[in-house]
Amino acid sequence: MKSHDYAQRLKEIGEFLLTRPEFETNTAPMLFFHMYKKEHLLAAVRSLGSGTKELTNGSYAEIKFKPTAAPEIIVSAARDTVCVKVQEAKWECEPLLSQAEEAELVTK
Repeated sequence: MKSHDYAQRLKEIGEFLLTRPEFETNTAPMLFFHMYKKEHLLAAVRSLGSGTKELTNGSYAEIKFKPTAAPEIIVSAARDTVCVKVQEAKWECEPLLSQAEEAELVTK
């Protein structure tokens, strides 16, 4: 779907909500676009102008872009869409069991 088609649909949704009784939403308006292709991500960033880039870690590492003029819009993609791993990640984890607990499991 193209951004202008998306905007038109949002406008229709907004017009519908304005015809209904008001209610609490418990959330601020925000648009979240997740891109699966590098060229789509780059086209969105170029279209939206300057902004900030954030890299996240965790089970799903991603890149997020928030345009300065509209910080309630977030464009994201899996980090490997535009980034290349240059070094294997290093992890340090606490043991799940004590040495005594591990030894006990081995003897069972």
